[in-house]
Formats: sequence, C-alpha cells, structure tokens
Amino acid sequence: LRDTQIGKHLMARGALTRLGALGLCVLAVCAQISLSNADQIQAMKESFEGMEFAMMHTGSLRPGLLLLSTDGTMNDHVVREAERFVGLGYNVAISSLFSSGFPDQASLSGTANSAHLAEQVNKAVSWVKSKMMFVDGQVGLVGWGFGANAVLATAVHLPAMFNTSVAYTPDIAPTAVANFTAGPGKPGSLWISVDWDQFEHLQALEANMDAAEIEWEISMSAGTKMHFMVDGHANYHMEAARVAMVRSLSFISDTFGITANAMGTHEPNRTIASLTEQAVTYPFRDETVPGLVVHDAAQATPQNKKPAVVIVPAWAGYDRYAVLRQNYFAQMGYVTMSANIYGLAIEETYADFGERIAAMAPYREANNDEKSLLFADKIMAAVDYVKTLPEVDAENVAVIGFCFGGTGVYNTFRNEKDIQASVSMHGNMMTTRDFTNVASADMKGKLLMVSGGVDDGEEGESLASHLNDLSKYGADWELMR
Repeated sequence: LRDTQIGKHLMARGALTRLGALGLCVLAVCAQISLSNADQIQAMKESFEGMEFAMMHTGSLRPGLLLLSTDGTMNDHVVREAERFVGLGYNVAISSLFSSGFPDQASLSGTANSAHLAEQVNKAVSWVKSKMMFVDGQVGLVGWGFGANAVLATAVHLPAMFNTSVAYTPDIAPTAVANFTAGPGKPGSLWISVDWDQFEHLQALEANMDAAEIEWEISMSAGTKMHFMVDGHANYHMEAARVAMVRSLSFISDTFGITANAMGTHEPNRTIASLTEQAVTYPFRDETVPGLVVHDAAQATPQNKKPAVVIVPAWAGYDRYAVLRQNYFAQMGYVTMSANIYGLAIEETYADFGERIAAMAPYREANNDEKSLLFADKIMAAVDYVKTLPEVDAENVAVIGFCFGGTGVYNTFRNEKDIQASVSMHGNMMTTRDFTNVASADMKGKLLMVSGGVDDGEEGESLASHLNDLSKYGADWELMR
C-alpha cells in the first residue's frame, strides 16, 4: 500500500476523504451503499499489456466504477476522485488508456481513432472485472477531459458494456466526437457535463445521441470552460464542479436502482399527521386571489422558520398535480404556496384546449414586455404573501414552475425579481422580455432549467438566444436536458 500512488495519497490524508464537503452533499443520495467504519479498504496497483491499473475496494460486492483521467494517465486528480467514490461506497478502478500500440493521446484522438479508444476501454474493463468484485449489472464508466471522450467513444461503439456512463467536460466538437451509429446491444444511460464554451456543438451532439438511441442527460452551467471539473486546472470552477458532481452521482445511483425517487409522480409517498393544507386569499392589484398554503406544522413554526417554495402551475390552472407538488415539498420541510395565475378556485381548471390558449394569452408572447411583467408580478404576489407567514424564512424563497408555469419562472428571473432560487420545468424559452435595448440587467439568485431535449420551445434558436441573454447579463444559471 505504501508503494502505490493511491497508498501515498491515503497515508498523506490520514484516511479516505469520506466526509469532505462534496461527500456531505451527496451522502444522502448514496446512503444505501455508503461505507461503515468496519469496512476495510484494499488498494493495489498492477499493469496489463502496457496499461496501468489501480484498484480501491472493500473486498465485498458493491457497485463498481472505472475511472479515466483528463489525460489518459494515472494522474493525481483521478486518484483524488477515486478516493471520493470509494468513500461513497463504490468499488473503484482507475485505468490508463495507453499501451505499446497506442502510446499517447494523439494515437487515440479524433473520430478516426474512436473505435481504438473504445477497445482500450473494453480491454481495461475486462481485466478489472477479473480482479474486482462488482454487483452484477451495476458497473459504470466515469471520465474527465480526454477520459470523457473515451466514455463517449465507448457509448458509441460498445453501448451495452456499461449500465451507466458519466463524461465530465469532453471535447464535443464534431472532429473530436465519434460518429454516432446504433451499436450492438441496448445502450446504457449516459450523463454528460458540457462546458458553456462548447455550447455551439451541444444540439448536434444531442441529435447524434438520439439517432443512436442512447438514453442521455446533459448538464451545463454558466461561464464554464473545458476542464472546469478539475481542481488545480486554470479553468476550475468550484461551485459548478460541486453541482455537476452531485447531479452525476444522483444519476449513477438512480440508474443502479440504489435510491428511491423521493418526488414520486402521483400521491405523496408518506403520510405526515402534522401536514396541513390551508386555504388562503392574497391580493394582486385590485383582485383577491384564492390560494393554498401547505406545510408540516411540526417542522415549520414561528420559532423554527423554514424556507418557502412557490409552485407555478401548467396551463390548465392550479390543478391537483400542482397541489401534490406542494405536498411533496411540504413533506421535505418547506412551507409551500400556490401562485394561482388565472384566479380560479384551487383545483378548478380549464378543460378545453381553446380555453387554455385564451387563458394563457394575456401572459405569454415573444418580446412583449407588458405581458412578461404581468406574469412575473402575478407570481410575485404569491411570493410576497408567503414571505409574511410567521413560519417562513423570508430570506430563502424558491419558485418552481411547470410548462406554462416554467415560462413564468423565466419571466420573474428575466425581470430581475428578488428570488433566491428559480426552477423552470420544461418552460418555453421564448424571449418574453425584449432585451434589444437593455444595457444591463440584475438577474437575482440562481436559475435551474430542466429542459426537454426534443421540444420545439426549448431547442434551436429559442435555446440559443435564451442562454445567450442570460450569459450576456451575468446570470447564474444551470441547464439540465
């Protein structure tokens, strides 16, 4: 152990970095596989056909990950990441990508060599599986930089090799990414962290993965550059790296079936006797709007104030689905509030397609500042009300909108409303505020966009102009597709 690079890192640190800042953020996600104090970590380093390997494991059956570094070697960064993943309960192997036949990056770079790159990964994983214990059906591939391009090449040429793969900031230029064709076997799930500097290639990458029938998810954060995940690199972005790591770990564990989906899709997943639904009314200009507050009275009290979540519904009105979203977040300890845009009774909706179109019309039109601001102000009426409740921490309020409501969240953000966290679920990205003559804008808080990869309102020019506007004014945003 002392003579291996991994051993030296462990000795220097005194122990695995099991409870580092990032580990704490994701410990709940991976709780079912996390290490106990009794686990004995084994580390070894070997070579095979010119490729170097390092392994860190408990000697027991656990989900497994094969890690590939930024430059294809056994560098310090990938060793630190191995420590992190072992600390979260995975059996981990690191592989170099070079051998006598392929001695350097140049020999494995570009679309012409992508099949060779995938074959090197195939060779590595076959050897590692002969040496380590993994839970059947729970083996993932994780790469950074050049290693991330190896992940993409493997997804293309050997799609059935891994259940799940994660590529942190690969080079996605057409000359770097393999030509995507439907390979043999059922593709696993692929998660990619793309840096903002490569946005121009994003939609071509998505189209290629769709054509190859790969199940994918992409994350992108404002202002990021190639290698933003690598601490010590000039482009390292600590907050964006933390977020990407948390998102990807959730993706891995969900793919392996390790964690349950806390949000569910229908009824709340547990009964809390102290959960209360309270009908309220709140003012908007000269109107009195019906509303609903849901919270856990045992958790949220005037003496123990909690953050608030305001729900903005889809186009039918404040329906049962929106009420259930309130219940889910209330179960998590938040005080939740309805943003009732149409002013109908709670759970009363427009059933007719034409009625819904007419109901939306006053609030949504491209480059119409008046409608944009009206929609934003309607949402802020609910925000302002929930802030007055004695059990609410008024300094921490989030707004979450679905579809039509997601567009409303874009409006509050674009119109510089004071909200700490904004989440748009598949909201149409049309530019509802006209920025043509806007010299500066102070978009407050952070915006998370959960966006459909195949949706007319969230791709092409709509996506490009939306993200360019946000970036132009220095907004703090994250995109998940």
